[in-house]
Amino acid sequence: GVSPSIGSHAFVPSGYPGAGNLIVASYNASIAYRIPFTVDGTGLHTFSAPTNSVNVLGTATGPEGIAYVPLGSAGFPVPSMVVSAYGMNKVVVFDVGADGLPITTTVRDMVIDLVGAEGAWIDPLTGDFLFSTFGGSNRVIRVSGFEVPNAVPSSVPMDRGLDVFPNPSTGVFQFAVGAPGSRMHLEVFDPIGAVVSSREFISNGSYTLDLTGQAPGIYAVQIRCNGNDRTQRIVLE
Repeated sequence: GVSPSIGSHAFVPSGYPGAGNLIVASYNASIAYRIPFTVDGTGLHTFSAPTNSVNVLGTATGPEGIAYVPLGSAGFPVPSMVVSAYGMNKVVVFDVGADGLPITTTVRDMVIDLVGAEGAWIDPLTGDFLFSTFGGSNRVIRVSGFEVPNAVPSSVPMDRGLDVFPNPSTGVFQFAVGAPGSRMHLEVFDPIGAVVSSREFISNGSYTLDLTGQAPGIYAVQIRCNGNDRTQRIVLE
């Protein structure tokens, strides 16, 4: 259901319209599609036919890179996305609409006279945009000044380890956490980094997490105690 050839793809981040959706762009057709998918317990993605699409011919002709502007960045008061328009030798910006697709009437230039504009990527540590070019100049262009994107936090060990069993599980996970009486803050992140559960509790040495009803896939659990974080990957089957 997607016209050849595929020029780019991106997952819509948490906090944007259509968060979690997969967006795929056809270079030849200049169309961006929303592609439904499912993820099994091993991380295998299964894709379905497109359910929505937007034609960007004339606004981002020849899309070859998609990235979402980190929320809160100066000059971007609403959720926005950038597209490397190879056919127009520039990088453009759109407001994000339904399903995480671009609103074509909001297009504006970000980088012009960029021959062979192709890739679009955000450095997860700095928020810098990196745009690659193909043919001619063969350069990588960095644009700074953006907020750092949302991400699952890095793991910092607690005084005691964070053990979980069973893992994988069909729904219920048992964690060994901190010393009894310690105040804990727990967050669960889905495969795209969105928070699906957040709670505080007083540790008795263990904690039971029930994800029954959530979609199968790979999740990250972060537990914070006394300013220290510990993040553990779990697999929901």
